[in-house]
Amino acid sequence: MKPQIIKEFSILLVEDDSVANYLATHKLNHLGIENVSCVENGLDALTYIENNTCPDIIFLDINMPIMDGFEFLAEKEANNMCPDSKVVIVTSSLRPCDREKSNEFTSVVDFLEKPLSYPKIEDILLKISLNRVA
Repeated sequence: MKPQIIKEFSILLVEDDSVANYLATHKLNHLGIENVSCVENGLDALTYIENNTCPDIIFLDINMPIMDGFEFLAEKEANNMCPDSKVVIVTSSLRPCDREKSNEFTSVVDFLEKPLSYPKIEDILLKISLNRVA
């Protein structure tokens, strides 16, 4: 993977577990990505994307308080917010219906089981960077 491409990514972590946010941020920073922001629910994510530059990638949990991941996606897509941002669902849910529901959203590019590991992050970054170049 080309390091200069990786460093250019901006990431939004949408996860209600602060420890998971800390660990994911640490892993992303270790891979050379410095532009990482965290919010703890879908409503905060909507506020973030309304008030900031759209992130390249949104790592999104499904089960969160206030506004869950699917509610966030529905609102984001209904209002055409950050249409070029790629969404990766990162969840502990193994329910097939959650995976199927994620396929209803055009911005979702992958559905991963927690935890977010180095190999999973690297695979996603490679996949998205290849699509950028293509």
